[in-house]
Amino acid sequence: MTLNEMYLAMGFKSRYVTCMPKDDKDTDCHVINSVYAETLKKWLWMDPSHGTFVMDDNNNLLSVEEVREHLKNNQSLKLNAESKVSKLWYLDYYMAKNLYWIQCTNKSLFNTESRYRPADPNLQYISLVPSGFDKSNNKYLKNNVITFDPAYFWRSPQ
Repeated sequence: MTLNEMYLAMGFKSRYVTCMPKDDKDTDCHVINSVYAETLKKWLWMDPSHGTFVMDDNNNLLSVEEVREHLKNNQSLKLNAESKVSKLWYLDYYMAKNLYWIQCTNKSLFNTESRYRPADPNLQYISLVPSGFDKSNNKYLKNNVITFDPAYFWRSPQ
């Protein structure tokens, strides 16, 4: 979450996005950063853990939503040259598994989940899940705002 704090300190809207698998017994997930690009009017994929961002064939930076759509539709994707991982492992295996449903907070702010200050009573977790997803037994979705609408989940920051 350090990259999130750095983007916020520089004045960018930023949030971390928890990427979750379909299998609720799979305890592996991955957290990436999403920074809002005013000029592009979208949230961009930035993964500090692997030094990675994702592009299309024309070298356009992509959002998490666009990467998910490219993976679902078997469209070409590529990683930045400095990435620490291969595209085959990172996107086609690891992130494809962990992009089934995603979660973020409703606020773009510093130290969102701090243990050292009182919890913000207006902080909510929003989860974008595919329609038909059985969320009844998923402990990570408890008390979340659930949406099936990517436009709602990825709306521009206030």
